[in-house]
Amino acid sequence: MRIAVLSDVHGNLRALEAVVGDLRRQAPDPVVHAGDLALNGPRPAEVVDRIRELGWPGARGNADELLWAGLGPVPPAEREFADALRQATLGLLGPDRMRWLRRLPRLWRHEELAVLHASPTTLEEAPPVDGDWRPSYLLIDDGEVSVRRVAYDLEAQIAELRASTYPSRSWLIRVHRRAESVRPLELDPPAARGPG
Repeated sequence: MRIAVLSDVHGNLRALEAVVGDLRRQAPDPVVHAGDLALNGPRPAEVVDRIRELGWPGARGNADELLWAGLGPVPPAEREFADALRQATLGLLGPDRMRWLRRLPRLWRHEELAVLHASPTTLEEAPPVDGDWRPSYLLIDDGEVSVRRVAYDLEAQIAELRASTYPSRSWLIRVHRRAESVRPLELDPPAARGPG
């Protein structure tokens, strides 16, 4: 049996489509997602629609829960940043997509397969970003586990971010270019389209 698991799309439709193309060639069954589909990317609605269209089951992530549960105790600067992302994403998703996201379980199970976002105890714990900018997914082939990396047009994604009004676009450009998690410095002004 070939099983694929992907997560942390974060509103990046271009990366998702590259992964979908590779999944067609690998032909796993099933494909399962582990959440964090929408928040913190310029095309959250399109990502949710595509996952729904593909019929991939899955679990929710911490960024999904942030959309309806809000933030826990965080410093004021981080609260402002996260709340701006939350509000922008909610505005782009609309109520139907939000209902769909809320219905995702914290743990998805099918027969002997269980998929969750981070760890059994919390959605917050996760491995660090590994320095490779390419999107990836996990492929399990008869018990053999591998990480599949997929090339995509990073420059086109950066151009899309520059042209967007998403509040974290400059930060996302830095994250994409460095392929590492960097702390956000500030929000982009709502009407600005800075060089990033």
